[in-house]
Amino acid sequence: MKVTSIIIFIIIVGCNKSNENVRENNIVNELNFAQDSMFYDAVKNSNSLKELFKPVKVINLETTDESLMGEINSIIYLPDKQKIIVLDSFISQSVFVFNLEGQYLFKYGNIGDGPDEYRKPKCITYEDDIIVINGWDLKLLFYNLDGDLIKELLLNSNGLHFAIDKMILFKKDLYCYTNQPHRNIGISGHQNRVFKISNYKLTSSFGEPEETFHVWGGDLIRYQNKIIFSGVFDGNIYKIPSLEVKPEIFYTFGKMTDLSGLMNKSDSDKLNFVIKNINNFDYIRNLGVIKNLLFVQKNKFVSVIDTDGKMVNYNIKDDLYPPKGYRDFAMPTKVWQTYSDGIIMPSINQEKVKNGTSPNPSLIFYEFNHTD
Repeated sequence: MKVTSIIIFIIIVGCNKSNENVRENNIVNELNFAQDSMFYDAVKNSNSLKELFKPVKVINLETTDESLMGEINSIIYLPDKQKIIVLDSFISQSVFVFNLEGQYLFKYGNIGDGPDEYRKPKCITYEDDIIVINGWDLKLLFYNLDGDLIKELLLNSNGLHFAIDKMILFKKDLYCYTNQPHRNIGISGHQNRVFKISNYKLTSSFGEPEETFHVWGGDLIRYQNKIIFSGVFDGNIYKIPSLEVKPEIFYTFGKMTDLSGLMNKSDSDKLNFVIKNINNFDYIRNLGVIKNLLFVQKNKFVSVIDTDGKMVNYNIKDDLYPPKGYRDFAMPTKVWQTYSDGIIMPSINQEKVKNGTSPNPSLIFYEFNHTD
């Protein structure tokens, strides 16, 4: 009887603790929902990014002979890992690692054609302590977070005939996005837009190519446990269902810019047309996720879509600029990069500019402006 009583007591206490944990989790979920709801309402009623976000902190990336860079093309912000990974595609042609105070730690690999080397890295991606670097020489390099090389994959030598403009590592599979219609042949022999590499082998490809002036715009990201990607001028955002090859349309803006008249023109004529009409174009540039809402950056403004594929705000002015004391964008174009809580904008600290030379960029973190 005593043993039975003890067991019953343990069960009751365990159930009470379990119920307390459930209540605590529910409270946390309710708080998170309230925060998301506040953000949702603010986004819905906002006219500009400047209204939504304010600068909350600045990280100055240390300038050393080993870490000197000219611009930032991509950022992987990993606060839980105490690391910031930064890609400079064109000037230093390197991938650097800093801590959360901006101190330089190391860089991945070296410039060259041998093992653990790459040339002009185009894009980077990260998941579960693995970072992937894509070079212009169609080489993929897989590293751990400490900088140790795990594996290399040379696309040309493996019979993979597509260029990579952007990529995402998701559930150990690599999804590669291309805007170059003449270099994107999938395993079926047809041209596609997105390619999936599993276990270092091409396994499937998705989406139809479009005329995009090669590397113009478009993006792919993780969103709601799915891979989604966008067209550029066709105005579509697609999602890849887990068990289907054919993508589904998650949201469509309709055709944004009609390029049908350019299909048969020479590359020089197309380029001249672009130069003359760039300000009249509307197209999808980038996708980003902030607090579970999908931000779609276009040439003229930003649209925000919720998890159900419904429009939250169609027209938000893209007016987020560096604050006073900073100049220029430390990127080839004015492209912001989102993270879970807001936007990271690389810029130059004017106080650190000396004798005409510029320091490494600073990272300005913008988060939701709760007070407005």
